[in-house]
Amino acid sequence: MARELCWYDVFTTTRFRGNPLGVVPDARGLDAATMAAIAAELGLSETTFVLPPERAGVDHDVRIFTPTRELAFAGHPTIGTAVALAQRAGVRETTMVLGLGAGPTTVAVRPGPGGALEAAFAAPARPQVRTATPSPGDVAAAIGLASTDLDPELPIHVADAGGTTFVVAAVADLGALGRCRPAGSLPDVVGVYAVARDGDGYRVRMFAPEAGVAEDPATGSAACAFAGSLATYVPAFAPDGRYDVAVTQGVEMGRRSDLRLSFDVAGGTVSEVRLAGAAVPVLTAVIDV
Repeated sequence: MARELCWYDVFTTTRFRGNPLGVVPDARGLDAATMAAIAAELGLSETTFVLPPERAGVDHDVRIFTPTRELAFAGHPTIGTAVALAQRAGVRETTMVLGLGAGPTTVAVRPGPGGALEAAFAAPARPQVRTATPSPGDVAAAIGLASTDLDPELPIHVADAGGTTFVVAAVADLGALGRCRPAGSLPDVVGVYAVARDGDGYRVRMFAPEAGVAEDPATGSAACAFAGSLATYVPAFAPDGRYDVAVTQGVEMGRRSDLRLSFDVAGGTVSEVRLAGAAVPVLTAVIDV
């Protein structure tokens, strides 16, 4: 049984940068075990499987697998899958509703300034932030740092968006961020999201060895969750209003990814989070199942 496989680089307009994504645009007849096996074989941070919708108002159901588990929501698969489906349909501007595990998610696809297709969506759930149970020392050790490398102005905490949970660890500077490495895992989270200020935006890294991803070149779900971190802990993002934040990831891996994060704060809480980025095709193949 053969299935088409598309490979896209996401959050970039340049092939061989950004975060690679596998897309199986017609996954009918594949069970969850087979999808998991394909994702493990490809070894990408995520692979998506597109199915006919089971709910009214949804255009495509999408299941998202890492090499070791299924996710209810992830950002770069949402962006890349929407662009892949638009290109497969021969259109350059469209809006579609993807049925994710976290809920229906509307994604708008359009040409970007450089000609590559971009996609944008509102996260299916508001970010949730809570105090982390791991100690700062344990979190620092999990990313190969000492506690003194952490930035005390942004305390260690857990952030979640759409059911995908991360420990957020702010580090002192870009030098400390560059020294990070996957050195351990933490319970009850997908991974550790290390962040540092970089001009007016943030440079980040994400380590998720328990999910089969030693380091991820771009993590859209973590960026969406990070909106809650900013609104909760950084005074500049506390007043009501709209905020646009440039998030850069994958630099240390040689796979720079540019994520455009925006969010609204109303009544002291985040009311909506949006994420946008480009995706470019790399290859189309046939996988024999």
